Amino acid sequence: MAGKRLTKQAQLKEFIKKQILTGQYQPGRKLPTERFFCEMFDISRITVQTALGDLAQEGILYRIRGSGFYVSENAYGHARANVINAGLLPFIANCLEAYSRYLDIIKGIEDYAAVRNSFVTVHSTNQEPALERAVIQNIRSKQIDTVVIYNPHNEAGFYYDLMQQGMNFIFIDGSTRKMTTHSVRCDNVQGGYMMASYLFRQGFRRIALLGGAGASINIQDRTYGFEMAHESAGVPFDSQYECPFENVQSHTSILPELRVELHRIFSLPEPPDALFCINDMTAVMAYGVLQQMGIRVPDDVALAGFDNLAVAQNNPVPITTIEQPFYDLGYYAADLAFRAASNDIRGYASLYLPGRLIERESTMTAAQKTAEAAASGSPAPAADKRVV
Repeated sequence: MAGKRLTKQAQLKEFIKKQILTGQYQPGRKLPTERFFCEMFDISRITVQTALGDLAQEGILYRIRGSGFYVSENAYGHARANVINAGLLPFIANCLEAYSRYLDIIKGIEDYAAVRNSFVTVHSTNQEPALERAVIQNIRSKQIDTVVIYNPHNEAGFYYDLMQQGMNFIFIDGSTRKMTTHSVRCDNVQGGYMMASYLFRQGFRRIALLGGAGASINIQDRTYGFEMAHESAGVPFDSQYECPFENVQSHTSILPELRVELHRIFSLPEPPDALFCINDMTAVMAYGVLQQMGIRVPDDVALAGFDNLAVAQNNPVPITTIEQPFYDLGYYAADLAFRAASNDIRGYASLYLPGRLIERESTMTAAQKTAEAAASGSPAPAADKRVV
């Protein structure tokens, strides 16, 4: 997504505000001449005069006729209300695993921040609540009051206490229904619904759900969308195909449970003909267990995930998935951050961005595999993804 660059007039105003916030322009100081700003920003004198006049109206500057513009006594407070502090937007990531797509989120935040002539600082907390609290307190000690957090890990009360003291939090892909703040997330209900509906169109009816338990609002929403698609299709969901795990976010710890559950459901009189995994990492691990069991994907069972991580695309049999709009999550979170910092939002904004279905070999029917093989002139199905 490309954002519009600020006008030269807006760039000059942002520059002066940052100079004030960083202490370069102290109260009572006379600003450089209009000619200085004309040359610095390659703009006309009338543009400079308009920008300075706007700042005077905002209470940041004042003018002495025949002398020039000066920094007002309350300039810091006025400037701070209209720009991210010192041009820095902190981003706290509780999930920086190598397989995740956090870099796409950071790129989205950085691209928006660049439009606002600001920079992003990145802080990793390794999913440790105490470390996250320490990072936030450190940020707050620097008079920065707006923070974007990917996958927050603390209790709601911690954030609420700081919000009452003027902090702005923008959550990406996190929190629970007990917490109300600015947030941007994938529309997980739509994603779960989309995947189940697609599997029905493929002809599958006994769809098992792997990883549908847990307190995560994302998992709850994907599960709800999955169940809603069953209701819409008139196909009751059989609870014996539900495989909940204690902590689906901790991928390595669920492997023993995953083995037990897969052996259980494939021992049923009518085993599942498709598996919808609550995320791609679960799908990749399920594929490995199925291989050990001698169950072939997609010949014996279809397999689908959620997220569109590289591990799903690079799996020996590429896995069908729902792609989260990671870049857009970051971009719009940054937009909310700047709007919140400038008091441009009434109440709390929650933005839900749609995912999209990525169809791959793991859910191909025999007819599709034959058709693709005939089209490619090869007995093997094409592994390249197709976007639906």
